[in-house]
Amino acid sequence: MILLSINLEASFMALFTIFVFGAVILGAGGMLSPAWPTIQPRIGLGAALSLAIIVGGAVFLTSLVGWQTLLVDYLLFGLVIGIFLGGTLAVGQKRAESKGETLADEDQGWPGPSDLAFLGIIAVIFTAVALMNLPQDADNLIYTVLAEQLDGQVEVLPSLRLSVPDVYPPAFVVLTAYLSRQLSQNVETVQMGAAAVLAFLNVWLIYDFGAELRNKRLGRVLAVILSIGLFWVYLNGYYLVLLGLIFTQAFFIYTLRYSRFRYPADAVAAGLMLGAVVISNFGMIWVALLGYAGLVVMIGLVGQRPSVKTWLVLGIGVPLIALVAISPWLLDVILLLTS
Repeated sequence: MILLSINLEASFMALFTIFVFGAVILGAGGMLSPAWPTIQPRIGLGAALSLAIIVGGAVFLTSLVGWQTLLVDYLLFGLVIGIFLGGTLAVGQKRAESKGETLADEDQGWPGPSDLAFLGIIAVIFTAVALMNLPQDADNLIYTVLAEQLDGQVEVLPSLRLSVPDVYPPAFVVLTAYLSRQLSQNVETVQMGAAAVLAFLNVWLIYDFGAELRNKRLGRVLAVILSIGLFWVYLNGYYLVLLGLIFTQAFFIYTLRYSRFRYPADAVAAGLMLGAVVISNFGMIWVALLGYAGLVVMIGLVGQRPSVKTWLVLGIGVPLIALVAISPWLLDVILLLTS
């Protein structure tokens, strides 16, 4: 009876984490996507950018001034205010209104009823797994300990290490330490719940990727295929892979968008996403760079040939933005390893 009570409590806490974290991130994505200068809004992509701003900004500021949970509160507040000030109408709708036309939500690029039903089923599956309270993977215990230390205001940034020269990516630790403190839950439960949201966001992103490449039907097909692999990754507790994959996918989508439409905001977002990959999962850096190289080659061979300016932005500007975004943390790590 006592064990059942504990399991029910842990399941409720995991569900609470999923609801709060998911509502904040997907809500921010839903508001940011139509405000972003682009042809069609992408909620998953907007959510990924919002997450990158939150965790990337927290790591950036912590490396400069030290860790405080208020840093994330300020970033969340600034993000919401920025979205409202930036507007909420999609570019497609603005153009239609200027011509006296009206576009249906689905024609603007928003997910239709069948898309939402499909995504809802995926969300239920990942939530159900989180409520099972599966044991943590041994490798995740390191990040649990680090998050507990950070939650206790122990200075483990910028190095996020247990012993020299072991350096760990800080994004997941910062995120779960913040959620643990603000939701008054233990770190392990928070990590399980947060990972469910991350797995679901990956599915939504690949749906957005397919819609960006061709149409929403392709997006659903790709999402079904990826969901199988993501389910395995989630069951095995590879939480950092889930976080790194979110930013890697978003990095590819923003790169593709910039090559097509030349919106400077997409180039900036691509750089921020590349930086977010670095602080999320060191192994995913190679996936992002190799995929980036392949994508750039594809851009040059398929469709309209990019201008010299576009090549310079993709080859120099995007990596430079990523470097600036992680520069305080990267400098601290370099000083640590060379001291």
